[in-house]
Amino acid sequence: PAKAFGSVFFMTDESWAVTLGLYARDARNKCAGDGAVLLGSGLMVYLCWNLSTVLGHALVQGLDDPARYGLDFAFTAVFTALLVGLKPKRADVLPLMAAIGAALLGAKLLPGKWYILAGAFAGGLTAALQPAPPPQSGAEEARP
Repeated sequence: PAKAFGSVFFMTDESWAVTLGLYARDARNKCAGDGAVLLGSGLMVYLCWNLSTVLGHALVQGLDDPARYGLDFAFTAVFTALLVGLKPKRADVLPLMAAIGAALLGAKLLPGKWYILAGAFAGGLTAALQPAPPPQSGAEEARP
């Protein structure tokens, strides 16, 4: 556990999604996963984020409202693209639908950004409470 704390500092949504995608690929190919991917991708996000912040501050001082140019959607688009690559399983559908439903309902009924927490809580709780999927047969495991 002590070795993991260094990579946790650099963990972001994007680096976590990339790491999960690589672990899934490695599991399909029957390879051992490498935890250094989380640290490496987190370091790259950290470096690029800070470099972009400095460049953005220097080059775009007159940009008053990023939403006016559609830039507020950039984070959502990037994370959605990362999620598509994770290839969700059938067991992920119900928690995903619960999260989407709670977030949409929360956006209408709750103040501020509480809908994000409502969606995360509903999806996580649904995933925790649903029964475990049956084990895969040997024929399905052989497919890449």
